[in-house]
Amino acid sequence: MTAITLRKIDAEIQAFTTNRDKLRDQAHAIAMMIFYHAAPKEVGANCQGTGDCTRGIKLVKAMPKSWAAQMVQWFREYTPIRIVPANDKCEFDPKYKKLSPKDKLEWWKLELANETPFHEVTDEPDAVRIYDFSQLIKMVEQLSKRIEKKLENDEVKPEDVESAKLISATLSGLHFEKVKVEAPANANEAEPQPEPQADEELEQAA
Repeated sequence: MTAITLRKIDAEIQAFTTNRDKLRDQAHAIAMMIFYHAAPKEVGANCQGTGDCTRGIKLVKAMPKSWAAQMVQWFREYTPIRIVPANDKCEFDPKYKKLSPKDKLEWWKLELANETPFHEVTDEPDAVRIYDFSQLIKMVEQLSKRIEKKLENDEVKPEDVESAKLISATLSGLHFEKVKVEAPANANEAEPQPEPQADEELEQAA
């Protein structure tokens, strides 16, 4: 048997990571295909308005359980599509079905769905998420785009349109630099370990 070196182990880990990321990207791309296929044409370019979301359950059941839970939540957050893998159910939210065609459009969050990979969505609504610098920047960018979308759909009061335009332009024009924080001087120092007790001391303690 060929010797197993740390270099080989590291190479396999790197290959696994690369393949995992490619699979997640592919899964998100498929989810967006389902989005575009089902969403009303008025939601945005490439939306086909078929109202057919049935492939959602097929995608979810083809994924590992942890990914599947995140994909179910992704659909819940950005679309009216509700998937219940245990019951093989994939349909629109009952509340969505009762809405007028115009009101239904708000349930399809195209920009957010496209920009938010499914694996960044937690399947636990109350779980605490830890955001890094790039994700915080994305939040600002998404807010600007959401305001622009509201303007395009005439969902802003006439007297507030100019203010909304200014807010969106200000947000999109913001630039941030990551603040470098130096680690404490003793960050890498090992914590002091207690002195080992002699056998005699241990016996007395017993």
